[in-house]
Amino acid sequence: MATQALAQSDRRLSRHRNERTKVGAEINAFVAQRLKAARRAVGLSQTEAGDHLGLTFQQVQKYERGANRISAGTLSALAELYHRPVAWFFPDPTANQSSEPIHDLPAEFLASPYGVELAQVYLALQDDIDRRAVVIVATALVRKRASS
Repeated sequence: MATQALAQSDRRLSRHRNERTKVGAEINAFVAQRLKAARRAVGLSQTEAGDHLGLTFQQVQKYERGANRISAGTLSALAELYHRPVAWFFPDPTANQSSEPIHDLPAEFLASPYGVELAQVYLALQDDIDRRAVVIVATALVRKRASS
């Protein structure tokens, strides 16, 4: 009987540990995506960002891919360089109470190739009709690719 209780307790602990690991990995990926988006938003290359902090561009790249975890001190220095509060790099703990993966559409967009440029061009358009035309063209391109 004691052996069964011990085995059940071990399974619960293992399940809890796995859930924590999954959440930790999602947060690391979120931070990595935000790092890339913030760097691109201020117009710095990975080399330039690294030079400001005495890091190689490879290290900045690893942080942005989520391959390496970032220390609190380095994150703080990058936040200052990118003109962002440290909290901006983390998901809102109250916003995602479901089991859905953490998803940050604006950061994903800005981190994508040409995301910052497209946002700047879109925002430079003053007329809503012109902005709608951009959306229509982009939507048509997506549909064309999906049907190919």
